[in-house]
Amino acid sequence: MFRNYLKVAFRNIFKYKVYSFINIIGLCVGIAACILILLFVNDELSFDKYNANYDKVFRVHTNASLSGREIKIAVSPGILGPTLKKDFPEVTAFTRLMTNRSMLIRYKNNVFVETNFFWADSGTFSVFSIPFIKGNPKKALT
Repeated sequence: MFRNYLKVAFRNIFKYKVYSFINIIGLCVGIAACILILLFVNDELSFDKYNANYDKVFRVHTNASLSGREIKIAVSPGILGPTLKKDFPEVTAFTRLMTNRSMLIRYKNNVFVETNFFWADSGTFSVFSIPFIKGNPKKALT
């Protein structure tokens, strides 16, 4: 029975070549689009899963208008974190991070330039669960 269905299917494919070609190409494009969308969504949902509280971490953005031009940046005033924690009971912890492209570092008599330098406050390890090899995360940035 199944063999008969296959025979009829192949006969129709060869009899109506253009129509079959359009249907098969449409099916392939649809499946490829579905797979690409699935991969994109999977990639977007996979960020920051290393963090124990990844579902409770949020990033504050600034939307501003400068000379009639709309800008959106991930920069906020330094006082915003303590103010949000004081005014909103939902905010349990905050951290502030700042980056510099390069920084001149002096340690005793050694002077060197460090690239991709980050500043972080003491709340960083209460927000992000970063494993420590040695030391106490609660006292690391005080």
